[in-house]
Amino acid sequence: MNPVLVELRFGKPYTIFKTEKSVPLNVEVILMEKADAVRSIRDDIWFRQDGECARCGEIITKPGFHMHERVHRGRGGLVSLDNGIGLCYSCHLGKRGVHPEKQVRFGETVEVMV
Repeated sequence: MNPVLVELRFGKPYTIFKTEKSVPLNVEVILMEKADAVRSIRDDIWFRQDGECARCGEIITKPGFHMHERVHRGRGGLVSLDNGIGLCYSCHLGKRGVHPEKQVRFGETVEVMV
């Protein structure tokens, strides 16, 4: 199990916090399994964007949806509805995407999150 601190809004996961110290004073959180919280936030982002890429407008299927944080987690960003957007493969990992350095090379395998 991998429980995380999650802020709920309207009964659904809204923000995942890394540590208890990172939770703002006025925010109530619960412990929740990380995979369940991420899946819920991912689904809400996909529905919010009507299944379209936030960058190019291309229709994205749920399995083809890439969740991207505007402020990367390594730079202090959080997995949240406020910080997350959905991108197609080309806009996320393609040659002109936001992470071209993470392109899959010939012979590598890719795990697809369903």
